[in-house]
Order: sequence, then structure tokens, then C-alpha cells
Amino acid sequence: MRPGETPDGIVDERPVAFKDSTEQVWAVLEDFDIEDARLKSKHRGFLDKAIKILRKNRRRIALFGHTSVTGNNAINDPLSERRAAAVHDFLILHGLPATQILFHRGTGALIAQQKHHTGEDAVDRNVTLVLEPG
Repeated sequence: MRPGETPDGIVDERPVAFKDSTEQVWAVLEDFDIEDARLKSKHRGFLDKAIKILRKNRRRIALFGHTSVTGNNAINDPLSERRAAAVHDFLILHGLPATQILFHRGTGALIAQQKHHTGEDAVDRNVTLVLEPG
């Protein structure tokens, strides 16, 4: 494997990255714009790769949308839901069977883990793809 490459053959290209496929958290799409749920081109390219892998291995995923701590719950909760829904809709529209998505939901503000925190909240503005255990 090349440096940064996962067992699935995908190169880790932050700010979107496949995690070790043995972990429950499989991928994180970071760096959504502030107060925005639109997918960026880097998100779409990454999701196209994810669709190919998921269609092949038939694993199911759950999608969790997050926001930064900026703003209040009245803003962050619906925004996190819209981010998760944007990923859900893209996956379905581009060929992932709906049966492979367990659910999508927004979870509001997320405080980045210290090891990932870079002094900005872009890592918190994300959608996390979690593999179904098994």
C-alpha cells in the first residue's frame, strides 16, 4: 500500500478521509462552509468512491451531520440534519441502494477532538459515515 492508502485502495486525502476499515467510523467529510449544507466537489468525488466500495462489499452505513459550536441549537440542529440529508441524497442519486443506508440524522454541534483541532472549526462542520457493526 502507498502511504495514506487504506486496505480498500483509497488514498487518504484530508479533509475527506476513509478511516481504517476495522473502525466503526469509516469516513468523515469535513470542511462544510459555515451555515451551509451544500456538498463541495471534493465531497462529491469522495462519495463516488465510497459508493463503489459500498456497492461491492454491501456494508450498510449511518450518516451523522455535525456543526461547529458557533451559533445556537435553533440554527445548528437543522443545519446538521441538512448536511446529513445532502450526503444521503447524493448517495442515493448516484446509485447506492437505499437499503444500504440505515439512517441519516443531524446531531448539532460537535467539539473536535484535541488531536484533530487545528484552531478552526472546519473539522467540526462535517458528516460522519459510520459502518454497521459486523
